[in-house]
Amino acid sequence: MRYGLLLAIFAYTLWGMMPLYFRLLQSIPALEVLAYRALFSFLVLLPLLFFRKNLIEFGKQCCNLRSLGLLALGALLIGMNWGFFIYVVNNDMALQASLGYYINPLVNVMVGLFIFKERFRKTQWLAVTIAAFAVVLFALEVGTLPYWSFILAFSFAGYGIVHRYNPTRSTLALFIETLIMLPVALLFLSYVGSFSVGSFSKLETYSTSLIATIALSGLVTVVPLLLFSGAARRIPFSTLGLCQYISPTGQFLCAVLVFQEPMLPLQWACFILIWIALVLLSYDTVKNT
Repeated sequence: MRYGLLLAIFAYTLWGMMPLYFRLLQSIPALEVLAYRALFSFLVLLPLLFFRKNLIEFGKQCCNLRSLGLLALGALLIGMNWGFFIYVVNNDMALQASLGYYINPLVNVMVGLFIFKERFRKTQWLAVTIAAFAVVLFALEVGTLPYWSFILAFSFAGYGIVHRYNPTRSTLALFIETLIMLPVALLFLSYVGSFSVGSFSKLETYSTSLIATIALSGLVTVVPLLLFSGAARRIPFSTLGLCQYISPTGQFLCAVLVFQEPMLPLQWACFILIWIALVLLSYDTVKNT
């Protein structure tokens, strides 16, 4: 139990610090970073496929058209989530990224209501109502809805729905998803001139440190997932759910303290209300688990 809790804390802490990593790649367009992330995640996961003796299960998944279709949809959704996150962080909107992942558990509750026909308890209704009011405050202060936050929240919620219908182990699922992304990533990198057969023209213009940072994108993606997978097998789901708030809190601190993004009064009110809603939701989850 204690070991699993430590794994969860480490996983969500790494996800919370991810804006610091992607800000190092700010000089590279978001789509190019996304393509590198898919490529190097695939390369990191490839030896794990053999090490963990997943070849038989991999073959079964590839022969199952329904499973393969769901994984292709999962690849699309997680690719969108990764790409928009990189874009938002590197365009001085890390606060919206943080808000998106704070909203995500509340979106999951709405998904349970409308898609899986789950019943809402009074505390859940109260939490969602408070969150909706918080979003209205954000829109009044900024002059527009936090659509980047919605895109991140709903794409990740959609990814969760896909995996609910196809419970492939997370590491293998991510390997197949990155395998599906790989041809598109390679074609895009070739198109923008990052590399082609026998040539690495654009990469040659990057500094050694920048190339090393790009290559780390695979580990940055895979390591937290492996820690999360280990935690999910060892601790109750309710405990894991409470730990997930570490990630957007880390992103929030990166935005405010490191990137020094401005926080207007109603934005503070928005985040405070979201935190209140999440406390209520967490209390309800623990009480009814």
